[in-house]
Amino acid sequence: MLEAEMTQWGVGHGGFHTVEIRQNLVDARSYRYIYDCGSKALVKSLNPRIESYVQSLKDAGAYQVDTLYLSHFDFDHVNGLKKLSSELNSNIQIVKIVVPFLTIEQQFAILASQDSRYSALYVNLVLNPEGTLTRLFPGAEVEFLFPSEEVGFPDEGHLSPNTPGSEGVPTGPYPSGIVEPLWEVIAYAQPGVPATAREFWRQVQSELEKQMTLNVDTVKELIENHRKKLREIAVRVLGADGSNASSIVLYSAPSRGRNVSCFIKFRHRRIGWEELPLNAAEWWGRNSKKFGGWLSTGDARLKGSGNVRALERGLGKQRCKRVTVIAAPHHGSENNSDSYLWKSFANATVVTVHAADNTSHHPHKKVLDELKLQDRKPFVLNDKYRDIVMCCRVYS
Repeated sequence: MLEAEMTQWGVGHGGFHTVEIRQNLVDARSYRYIYDCGSKALVKSLNPRIESYVQSLKDAGAYQVDTLYLSHFDFDHVNGLKKLSSELNSNIQIVKIVVPFLTIEQQFAILASQDSRYSALYVNLVLNPEGTLTRLFPGAEVEFLFPSEEVGFPDEGHLSPNTPGSEGVPTGPYPSGIVEPLWEVIAYAQPGVPATAREFWRQVQSELEKQMTLNVDTVKELIENHRKKLREIAVRVLGADGSNASSIVLYSAPSRGRNVSCFIKFRHRRIGWEELPLNAAEWWGRNSKKFGGWLSTGDARLKGSGNVRALERGLGKQRCKRVTVIAAPHHGSENNSDSYLWKSFANATVVTVHAADNTSHHPHKKVLDELKLQDRKPFVLNDKYRDIVMCCRVYS
């Protein structure tokens, strides 16, 4: 038997998702990963939860986190990395860090798009992810995930142990030599819009009346001396697509044909821990159609049939049916989801929305209304709903 505990911490407008997958075997080691580590409410919301998470690792005697996934490089998804590094110290190592590959135009667009002043550490993280991350987390391997509309995971068959950005918790080798996982973790890098990022660069040169070679030094000089102007151009050119950079969507669920039982609970600000009401979620018995999967979406643009079908092709339609909890993309922005997404993940009855309040229309009323029409239960993780946890048992 395998047990999984998946926690979306209530950090407001940002993201901090942690998972531990344990096999019920003597001396079996847990598999742990983190997805995103940032928040606009860094001191108030994120830092205490990082401390709680790391303390739980220490209490369990853990010596490593297997993978840290960064969906993208927006400030509110990565600004907690320094705190995470200091809390882990040298006692707990992050083995691998998976980040989306970006062109220099996309890196520049990310920095120009941010609506708050950022540190030298953040600039270096965006422009030199590998060097910055290995300084924060010594010994970690940094893996770049290239965007693709079709990652090519088959609906029937097995997860290759060599698939970039993906993991499986195995039961052991079979006669065929293939390792059959009980649980799959699959990273899908949604394509960005590099052409728009290139147009942004052309517009910057035009409005500054300078012909320049785009490199790291040029970017640093421009954001140091023309930050306000760059922000204005970014809003005008990049628009609702933001930085137009690639974003990693993370699928985590039991593999096909498994018997699963699971329940969901949330922490209410005033009441404490509660299980979801039975009409929203309940104990699902073995042989249930509820598979216990979780889809983390970062700021991916999953609006429209084209984007959603590309994700379906990348993951495989059968995997989409195993998702029980899905994160509303981009904190519930109206530009990142619509009915195509919710209909494609028909079994995802619970939706988490990572937003502190209604600033920037996150979550947008159109998204909440659409979820209601689709009979989905949205949980806006702010000062009312703190954290939400799904616990699953998988029977081989």
